[in-house]
Amino acid sequence: MKTILWILKILSIFSFIIIGLWFLDYLENNNQDFNVQNIQTTTTKNAENDLISQIYTTPISYVINDERSVLIDLTNMNVFLLKQGKIYKTIRVLHKGPSNLWFQSPTNYFNIGVKYKLLKSGIVNVYMPYSVQIHQDFFIHGIPYFPNGERVTSKYSGGCLRVADEDAKTIYDFSKTGDKIIVFE
Repeated sequence: MKTILWILKILSIFSFIIIGLWFLDYLENNNQDFNVQNIQTTTTKNAENDLISQIYTTPISYVINDERSVLIDLTNMNVFLLKQGKIYKTIRVLHKGPSNLWFQSPTNYFNIGVKYKLLKSGIVNVYMPYSVQIHQDFFIHGIPYFPNGERVTSKYSGGCLRVADEDAKTIYDFSKTGDKIIVFE
């Protein structure tokens, strides 16, 4: 009988711990200060104003006072280059990685990594102009081309973000290694 009471006490203690941890996790994940999913942008002519008004009420507000930062909205396929909180340039994303596969384009808070004027892919025998590292093997870059100079025409992406070459150069010239970059969907 003492063993059963002892086991019940231990189970009740573990139950309180589990419920407490669940409650803390619930509070943290449902707090508006941490919810990037609230960001909604549009592709209307007021998209920039809409985005800026929402930035000030979201966790990505920590980038708005930086000299430079980059926001990438994969829902509406836009790159926003910010200078001290003001949109300097809006760029259209042409292709991204598939959302339903393991090599989807990453979303999170990052810092710009390395930059290459011309990067050879480690997966496919193509060159990617004006590549800027988002995270690990994921870059934003211009339209890839084969060693013979032929441009890639497929919409396939292994998770990188593809933009027009002139836009890739703009991002390349604008960003500096270490700048904050936020990718959301």
